[in-house]
Formats: sequence, C-alpha cells, structure tokens
Amino acid sequence: MFLPACFRRGNVVATNPHSVFSNLHHPAPLHVQYDLDGDLFTVEGMRAADARLKILYGLAGNESAHTGQFYPGSHKLDLPMQTAAIAWLKAV
Repeated sequence: MFLPACFRRGNVVATNPHSVFSNLHHPAPLHVQYDLDGDLFTVEGMRAADARLKILYGLAGNESAHTGQFYPGSHKLDLPMQTAAIAWLKAV
C-alpha cells in the first residue's frame, strides 16, 4: 500500500488527533465494525478511533453519516455483522 508522506509517523498531520485515514473518505458515509476480542487492536484504541470519527463527522455537521458498531469475538465477519453491514448499505 502506498502511504503518502503526510501519514508517515512523526508528521504533524499524522499526529493530529483529527487526522486519520478515514479523512480521505470524509464526509461521505462511513460504517466501521469493530471486533472487541481481536489481537490486531486494543479495545481502548478501537473506542478512541470511533470517538475521533464521531468528532470529525460532528465538526462537519454530518455526525449521522458515521456508524461504528462493536461486536464480541475475534477478527471475523460473521452473519450478524454481515446483516448489519447490508442494512447500512441499503440505507445509505
């Protein structure tokens, strides 16, 4: 994956709490599903990322365009997650 210089570690943009990869997508609708028991990210990190996204979309006056959902279990895309994602896609 190509990583623009502005996202490299130590860059002012990358260390800004409102600067995340989803900024590239913002303010279009965004649906994020988090698996709470996976070993890729900590629960605190996932919750912090979700909070940042809520702030970002709120600042743009489009808070309802961001949806974050938390699920028990490890890294997966099970039937409840698929059902929620499909429902979200149909509503967008």
